[in-house]
Amino acid sequence: MHVQRGEREHQPCSVGSWRCCWRERPGRVDLRLDIGLATREQAYGLYRRFFPDVDASLAEYFADTIKPGTLSPAAIQEHLVRHRYEPYIASAGIQPE
Repeated sequence: MHVQRGEREHQPCSVGSWRCCWRERPGRVDLRLDIGLATREQAYGLYRRFFPDVDASLAEYFADTIKPGTLSPAAIQEHLVRHRYEPYIASAGIQPE
């Protein structure tokens, strides 16, 4: 089906209706971003944000233990939340699943 500018191509929803209110209600804006995998700098920044009072060398060590392009920022955040009261254990790094 060819869609002209300003028109929408309606797709059936799981409920079978041709108009899904949750997708087409006024004022709704969806934005999809590909965040990608974490860089060394992002890992360092996340560690410093969780442990601002800890020596920066631990953040450096933590960032060095993570191989770039192997973990998402969410996986790093989950690890840091899990060890939020244990900065030395958190600095030991994470193994990708």
